[in-house]
Amino acid sequence: MAGNVKSLKGNPRSKTQDPKPQRNTALKLAYICGMSFLKIEDLPSKEILKGYHARTVHTGTMSFVYWTVEAGYGIPQHSHPHEQVAHVLSGEFELTVDGEMRVLKPGVIAVIPPHAKHGGKAITDCRLLDVFHPEREDYKF
Repeated sequence: MAGNVKSLKGNPRSKTQDPKPQRNTALKLAYICGMSFLKIEDLPSKEILKGYHARTVHTGTMSFVYWTVEAGYGIPQHSHPHEQVAHVLSGEFELTVDGEMRVLKPGVIAVIPPHAKHGGKAITDCRLLDVFHPEREDYKF
């Protein structure tokens, strides 16, 4: 049931209960109702960095982060233990991974291995989707 909300930890119908209460109201409602579908716009938004606004979904094994990024804002070079797939949904984003820079446009993805140094900058206003494995605990809000 990959991607099915009903298979997530914390689902009242599942055998294993997540001891931490779910903070995301839309996702909590999905758990209670057993729904498999969510509207991204119904998820709470949080500015993680200046110019970077995130809406998140966590499945128990992955985190999906839907970003709205303002033109000209960058994220400094960093690394983390998570595997990451970066996808530009709209706009243009300059991404550097392990010293190699590319301009990503819709339909182009970057697969970023765990611990790889990476960072980037929005050339235009952008909508991005980052998928992380395992879950990003620091993006749960």
